[in-house]
Formats: sequence, structure tokens, C-alpha cells
Amino acid sequence: MKKVFTKILSVAMVVCCLIGLTACDTKLAKVGVSTLNVTSNGGPVAKQGNTVYFVNGFLAPNATSNKFGEVGISSLYKVVLNNAGEMTKKDDGSIDNMTQLVSSQTGFEKGSIFVFGDYVYYATPYSGKDKTGSVLYNYLSFYRIKNDGTDRTLICTTDTADANMTYTYYVTGEDCLTLVLFEQTSGFLTSYTLTNKVTHNIIDENVVSVAFSEANGIGSACDGLVFYTKSVDKDDENQKGNKVYKVKPNGTEKTLISSGLNVDIVTICNGFLVYEEDGETRISKCETELKKTDKVISYISYSTVKYLASNDCVSMIVLDETDKNNVKIKYVDGSNPSNNYVLFEGKATIIGTDSEYLYFYDSSNYIYKVKFTEEKNDSTNNPTKICIKAVAAQNGTMVPEVVGGYVYFFGYLVGDDNKDTKTVLLYRVKCLAETAIAAELVGVSA
Repeated sequence: MKKVFTKILSVAMVVCCLIGLTACDTKLAKVGVSTLNVTSNGGPVAKQGNTVYFVNGFLAPNATSNKFGEVGISSLYKVVLNNAGEMTKKDDGSIDNMTQLVSSQTGFEKGSIFVFGDYVYYATPYSGKDKTGSVLYNYLSFYRIKNDGTDRTLICTTDTADANMTYTYYVTGEDCLTLVLFEQTSGFLTSYTLTNKVTHNIIDENVVSVAFSEANGIGSACDGLVFYTKSVDKDDENQKGNKVYKVKPNGTEKTLISSGLNVDIVTICNGFLVYEEDGETRISKCETELKKTDKVISYISYSTVKYLASNDCVSMIVLDETDKNNVKIKYVDGSNPSNNYVLFEGKATIIGTDSEYLYFYDSSNYIYKVKFTEEKNDSTNNPTKICIKAVAAQNGTMVPEVVGGYVYFFGYLVGDDNKDTKTVLLYRVKCLAETAIAAELVGVSA
């Protein structure tokens, strides 16, 4: 999972409150958790071999939008591609080998798809009601379903409505997954271990920020851990800065790795914990504790960053908004943080990268690509517009992704009058496009 990180202010409470999550008592069939041939876990699109699982479209959660069996636009689909990675069509023009996998709402801001083994894991707004009869659609239910549409199983449902909840899955053993959730509003960090049953683990409370693995816990020692910060307690010997901990996803082996520094943890990338301290971005393998001597990969703190594995280091593609009248996308070389160069000038939103190109959309919501492996100059490596369709960049819409040689994004469906409708569906455009081409409609309108 390779994501773009945007800083937000924590709103975690520092008072004690009830734990906001409960596991159901469901027994589970023991299933495989392989990520072989899986790309881009943790977004609106996940690819496993020639099969693409995707959120069909987007709707804002509401009291009537999530009746199981009646959801179409924002439900979960799968399509089997041919060996060239293309969607094939039937004689009537409809896409072949496409199936609705889940008729529940998965297209919403907090929705994400994960694929492990033969199962797809997803979240959906809760459809239960409170004592007054109001639907609790701001709560989340987590499910898994076999890739043939059978064995749909509830994992857990949250007991609180938290618009700032973040979550991911870790592979924590043979046939074992752990769902880790952070409620930013209440400050609770909890997890659910999935074997032949669901085990609820309370990791900590009054948590301020969390960094998850981008690799679902697979790879380096750092990738198998969860990192989080807490404010100092009145009884702590050191009253300066904050505290940083590392812990196993099931809540065991909790270790304090920093105290007395003002640390803002960001993510885990290329086997390193990426964190900020005193205005500098540093990386650490966290074998012992965070230190002032940890390698600096940027001397400036940026709000929006795409982190990149770069040899035995981490580099950055950043949105530099230091001067609001002169916004830029820049590449920052982590091995030599003084070596950075501009990729694009103007307001923009970073989508993602492949091995050579950065993909973004500009202030008019059109998608561009630019090679980030070479410094931009007047004659080569200028940004190229690759799609004539604009991104539907309304608030709360799931972000675009680069998956399997395509940029997948949500756009407005065009009506018979050749004007955009209010329906938002999934589209894609080839990364190899050298000029602006038409987008390919992936989502199903009815």
C-alpha cells in the first residue's frame, strides 16, 4: 500500500472514556493470507493477478443508502482482465467477466479494499439502528468475503462514530491477520486478531498519532510493528515533548523508543520509520530508540508527501505550499536532501507513482504525469496531460490510485445530453498515454 500522506491536527482526548470498539463472537474459518500477486491493498482498487476488485462508484453515507442486496452504484465489483491487462467487451458493449461481489456500500470516504489469499476484506457503514430508530450509518462494520462471492462474514462493528478513524491489516502469522484501528477522536488504539476466531486486543488509550506499515506487516522488522505517540502524563519523570512507542499489532511487546522530544510519526517505508522532529524529517530502523543522529531526509517539513523507497533510504515527492502564491510539486532526494528539484508549478493534488512517473491532477482536475527520476528542464521531462476526463474531486470522494499500469479515478458519468450527471463512477486511463486520451469507464451505472 503506497499512499500519499497529508498532515492533520490530532483531536484525541486526554481523558479516560469507554472503549469504543467491540468484536463480535463470530467463529471464523481458517483461511490463507497470502499477498502473492496482490498490488495496492488499502484503497478503492486492489489487483490480484488478472483480477481487479474495485469500488464501483461513490455515495456519501446516509440512512437509506446501505441496505444489503439493494446497493448498486457504490458497491464492490470484480473484473477479470485478459493477459494484456485489458477489459474485454461482450457483443452488446458491456464488460465481460465482471461481477458484483458485494451489494453493500463500499464507496465512501473511509472505504478500503484489502485482498489476502482467496478473501476480500472491506468496510461498510453500519445499517443497524439506535433506540430512537435512527440508522447508525456513521459507525463502521468490517467484513470479509470469498472471491467467488460466498462466505461473507462480519468481523466486527465499531461502537462509536469516528469520522477520523484509520485502519489497516497486518499479516501476523501463517493463516493469521490482524485488523488494527485507530480512533483519532477518542484516542483509542485497538486491534482484532483473525484466526479461527476474532480476538479483540486493546493496545492503548489517549493515543495522539499512529503510523502503520504500508506493506501490511510483510518485509522488514519495522513493517511488522505499529508506532504511536502519546502526550506526557503528569507523573512522567520527563515532562518535555511526547512519548513514542512501538508495539506488535496484537498489543504485545510494547516498547518506549522516544521520550523528551517533540516527535511527529508519519509512516513506515522501505523498512524505516519516517518521523519529524524539530522541523526535520528523519528515518530510523527503530532497533533501539529514536536519536538526534538518525538520518535526515529533509530539512523542511511538508504537509503533503508521497514517500518513495530509494535504495537503502527514503525519498519524497512533496507539495510545497510554503508560498501560497507559488505552489510546486518537488522531488526531494533522501540520500542528499539538499538535492531537490521542481516537477510542476501550480496548485495540484498528488495521486501516486510507478517506477518512473509521478501522476497528479491540476487545479482543473485533469490528470498529468511527469518523470520524477530525472530533473525537469526546458527540453525534456515536462508534465504531460494524459486524460481528457476530469477527476470528480468533491469532498469525501475516494482518492485516485495507480494500479497495474492504469490510473484509476472517480469521475462524473456523462448523460445523454453530453453533460456531467451527479453519478460518480470509477474510470481508468493508461499510464503509458503520451497525450490526453479518453478515459475508460470501469464502473457500472445501473
